Amino acid sequence: MKKFVPHLIAVGIFIAISAIYFSPVVFEGKVLNMPDIIQYKGMSHEVQQHRINTGGEETQWTGTSFSGMPAYQTGLKSNGNLIQYVDKALQLGLPRPMNMLFMYLIGFYILLLTLKINYKLAIVGAIGFAFSSYFIIILQVGHMTKAHAIAYLPLIIASVLYTFRSKKWLLGAVFTSLFVALQLYSNHYQITYYTAIILFFIGVVQFVKELQNKTLPNFFKRTGILVFAALLAVGTNLTRLATTMEYAPESQRGKSELINKDGQKKDEGMTFDYITDYSYGISETMTFLIPNFMGGPMGRSVLNDSEGKLNRNSETNKYLSTIKDQNKQKTLQQQTSAYWGDKGAGAPTYVGAILMFLFILGVVYIKSSFRTWILLATILSIMLGWGHNFEAFSRFFIDFVPGYGKFRAITMIMIIAEFGIALLAILALNKFLNKEDNNEKEKKLKLAFYITGGITLLLAIMPSLFLDFLSTNDIKESDKSFLNALSTDRESMLKSDAWRSFIYILLSAGVLWLFLKGSMKKQYVVIILGVLIISDMWSVDKRYLNKTHFVNESSFKIPKTPADDIILNNNLNKSRVLDLSVQNYFASARASFFHNSIGGYSAAKLKRYQELYDTYISPPPQDTIVNGEKFLYSFSPHKNKILGMLNCGWVITQKKQAVRSIFEGIDPLGNAWFVSEVKMVENANQEMEDLNIFNPATTAIVDKRFSQNITDFTLNL
Repeated sequence: MKKFVPHLIAVGIFIAISAIYFSPVVFEGKVLNMPDIIQYKGMSHEVQQHRINTGGEETQWTGTSFSGMPAYQTGLKSNGNLIQYVDKALQLGLPRPMNMLFMYLIGFYILLLTLKINYKLAIVGAIGFAFSSYFIIILQVGHMTKAHAIAYLPLIIASVLYTFRSKKWLLGAVFTSLFVALQLYSNHYQITYYTAIILFFIGVVQFVKELQNKTLPNFFKRTGILVFAALLAVGTNLTRLATTMEYAPESQRGKSELINKDGQKKDEGMTFDYITDYSYGISETMTFLIPNFMGGPMGRSVLNDSEGKLNRNSETNKYLSTIKDQNKQKTLQQQTSAYWGDKGAGAPTYVGAILMFLFILGVVYIKSSFRTWILLATILSIMLGWGHNFEAFSRFFIDFVPGYGKFRAITMIMIIAEFGIALLAILALNKFLNKEDNNEKEKKLKLAFYITGGITLLLAIMPSLFLDFLSTNDIKESDKSFLNALSTDRESMLKSDAWRSFIYILLSAGVLWLFLKGSMKKQYVVIILGVLIISDMWSVDKRYLNKTHFVNESSFKIPKTPADDIILNNNLNKSRVLDLSVQNYFASARASFFHNSIGGYSAAKLKRYQELYDTYISPPPQDTIVNGEKFLYSFSPHKNKILGMLNCGWVITQKKQAVRSIFEGIDPLGNAWFVSEVKMVENANQEMEDLNIFNPATTAIVDKRFSQNITDFTLNL
């Protein structure tokens, strides 16, 4: 029993850390205000209500979003998957999102234990990994399936490494199957794909190693059992995987049926621009070491501090106060973004100054095969995270690497780097604390400090030597005094964080130097570094997830408006609703919670519906500004005809008023209707084009390839 005590202590520490970070949830009964979860509530409401009303029956279709779509990715459950009970048990019944932070911690802790690292150092390593800023930011916005999948990544890696390295390889295979099944159950296949990339490099390095040792039969035997384990894991999630595979070609991630003028498909799935819309800037990678290198998260203004309070020391603020023209002042205020990068991940990916210092120590000090696969995977993920900023490389992977082009928001691949940096950092620290080669340790320690400490010190002293602190949008502004003040504020933010990182690196290097000289015991080194790491990471994470993001549970819902009540009381035939009261009506599930909506919120809506929207419903840019006021929509005969075909019976206006669509010139045709004419056309292009000139009340347009499906249908009028 004694051997379990350290691990029980670790679990207790992880629960305590998670509870303290999310104290408003644990001690005040509040909930984290997660925007994406609110959207999910809207999308899944009909599915969940059907489950309640029928005593557990699952529906595979929802009519409340995008005029109707499959419900495979919007709340559909597979009650026969027993893995769900294992998943619940591992989370210990902890409240959301505290449970995900705990899972980050315990997963990386177990990985380090399987690598024979002392439990105290494993606790420190788990904290360093779990508090990487991106992992906390995704909790704040509500990307829970992503966080869920990331939590199982270290456990999958641990199981695979155990299978290759241990005599009990069958046990490793069993755990591989279990944790792959759990990650698949989390339902975020993009993270699973990135996990497979790490496993690929582990496999390649292991193959070379066993080739050199002339033990390839052993490699193939263990690889074979791992493949079998993965297949078993797939089997436990077959229902969800099969429905996803069936639906994916019909979704916006599939190929278009429309043909360009040159005879080529309009797109072969998601376009390069769509996939790489969020791309990390090459220089922006420095946020790994200095969080505010590019000014912090998108949306923050230099006029405010990290908590949204007025920054009275802002040079931009001082300059704006001198402008008498209120219109000019208002215009310039809208251009005061602290972020001056290239639309990266939305907020800095900060892995920690101390962990980066230890990672560089690992690069120059570790000589095992671990360093090889960690570096290969880490470097690849960073290069792919650059997206359109490293276009040729990204295009190669999108065009030729199977599956890679099926995912967007490619900055997400940086999770590989975050994992690899944390792992190599702890491996380096473990070797430093347990090996006796003091001369080599001193050389490598100095080198790692000179690199990381030198970079941060240089940027703290004279960053303007290398950077101008202006984005491509900023240089369009003609007011040079404003730009000077803006760049001064951004420079100040970088300097502050550069000094901060330098101090943490200096302190951690100093602790290791004292240990090297025999002035500090190993256990104190681990404790002090642990305190420094959590202090470093915690304070940065609180910039992105703090007490301001928690609300009372009663507030964490989609509020019903007077317009919703009017529609619910009068929309007896359940006609569809166009909600213009939200900023992006085609990417909002607010209306889906109450009505059958024209819009919705999904990255996997039907391809044909997206193309219909792009061609006929989407407002052109010139329609968005009228008399200096922003409008979300303008109606026209062509749009109204399509909206009538979609049975749009009600409109919620920009002023949140419920209006029958007929008053906007829309004639809703009902849930179904008979037509007097079927017009056969040559292809999908002509189908789409003829929607511009047909009368949907009397005519149906059909691609001739479907002609055999209607030969036996006769309408007698």
